[in-house]
Amino acid sequence: MEGAASTSSSSSRELESLRQSREALALENRRLQDALRERDAEEEQRRLEEGERHLAQVRTQEKNNRILLEELEAQELEIERLFKDNHNLASQLDEARGRNAEWRELCDDISGQNERLQEMLQESASWSVDAEGGEGADQLRDEVLRFERLYREEQAHCVQKDNLVQRLESRSLELAEEKDQVQNTFIPILATIEDRLLKLQQARKSRERLR
Repeated sequence: MEGAASTSSSSSRELESLRQSREALALENRRLQDALRERDAEEEQRRLEEGERHLAQVRTQEKNNRILLEELEAQELEIERLFKDNHNLASQLDEARGRNAEWRELCDDISGQNERLQEMLQESASWSVDAEGGEGADQLRDEVLRFERLYREEQAHCVQKDNLVQRLESRSLELAEEKDQVQNTFIPILATIEDRLLKLQQARKSRERLR
């Protein structure tokens, strides 16, 4: 009887020990499962936050790219306008230089005519002195007066041509200055475009790395 009781008591202790071990394992299993779920939740939250940051960066980059493209298009239109203005100014400058050369040549011809008229006046004056009191005195005086009138008219005409030449030369200088200004305007615009293109390329590379 005593042996049977001892065996029964030992079996009860073993069963209790097994039960406690099983409960301990169940508790540890639940703890591990809770830890895994918590870790998975944290990992999912981290992925969501990274995805949102990445999406925000992509949207910001796309917005910046659109702004850069709009600015580049505006700069291209401005360059086209400046090229047209430069072409027109160059044409006007060439035309003004051509007219200037023509008027200069005409003024030289008029100056030569004036010199010849002056010589004729001096010669006529000497004729009038030689013929004073003679039969052709009146005719010579009329001829001298006519030459003097022609000389004054040619002088006035020459002054007008000189003034016109001066205006043309002044306009030529203005056109040349405007042309230089237009050409100088290209330099900062092209530098700006190159800088923005570089930024656009860098932005694209950054977006590709984020992907």
